[in-house]
This record gives sequence, structure tokens and C-alpha cells, in this order.
Amino acid sequence: PRRPVALAELWPRLEGLLQERLKGRKVEVALPHTFPTDPESLLQILLNLLDNALKYGQDPIRLVSREEGDKGFVEVWDAGPPLPDYEALFLPGKRGSVEVKGQGLGLYLVRRLAQALGGEAYARREGEANVFGVRLPLD
Repeated sequence: PRRPVALAELWPRLEGLLQERLKGRKVEVALPHTFPTDPESLLQILLNLLDNALKYGQDPIRLVSREEGDKGFVEVWDAGPPLPDYEALFLPGKRGSVEVKGQGLGLYLVRRLAQALGGEAYARREGEANVFGVRLPLD
């Protein structure tokens, strides 16, 4: 069920769930916004995005939110190398690296959850960073 969610309140839960992976990593968190959304779905989205950045990306990793008009954005930025095909990573079974164990379902689930919330998931290269995020409706 949708309700106003202060994004900063999700960070302690994410930190607890990713405790082992976060050790020794540089993660900057800037989540000043409140979005009307399902908190459990958004938590799962952020868990998958952060987990991917910690597995495949390089520090610093940034977890940020912003608003543009009637849309809210939550993004994970990492300093990893450019990827050949960002869109393909959202397909089931696709992974950014064969060296890392996994089913290749993380970003597929992110996209499905974002769509269920009335939004969408995306990825792009921005300067020296890979950006993975979701755009969600604010109304």
C-alpha cells in the first residue's frame, strides 16, 4: 500500500541488510525526499540497486534522491567502468560480469517493481559514473 515514505528512513534497514558488503566501502547517502509509494517495494528496489553497485561498481557509491516536477528519482551512482549495453541488464538472466555469482534477476526485479509502482527503471552512463535508478510518480 502506498503511503508517504521518508526515503532517509530506509537507509538503516538497507545498511543492516548489506552489512557485510558495506564493510570498507565508501557509500554516500543523500535521501532528503519523501515519496508516496510502497515502502517495502522501494526497499527491495534500493536493496537490489545497491547490491549491484557493491558487487560490480567501484567506490565512491552514491545513493541519492531528487524531484523533477511530478516525478521522484532514486539513483545509485558508482565509479565503475562503462558498460556495453545498459538496457540488456534489465532482462532476466543478464549480468554485468560472469565472475560474480547470481541469477541475473536483480535489475529485472527492479524494473518489475518500479512498473508496479507506476514508474520505470533505467540505467545510463553519466560522466565517469554508472547510474541505475527508478523514476516514480509523486501524485
